[in-house]
Amino acid sequence: ARRAAREVLDRLAPLAVRTAGGTTDDEQVLSASFLLRSADEARFREAVAERAR
Repeated sequence: ARRAAREVLDRLAPLAVRTAGGTTDDEQVLSASFLLRSADEARFREAVAERAR
């Protein structure tokens, strides 16, 4: 699960202006916020959907 979380961050963080990690617990392996340029929103959402598949 931690490896998968790292892969998600590695894929999404470069698309953001800034990324901030949040706290996790036994049921949650990833918590992050991403600051995006509005022009990059569609590409970011596409990358999220791709990772979800």
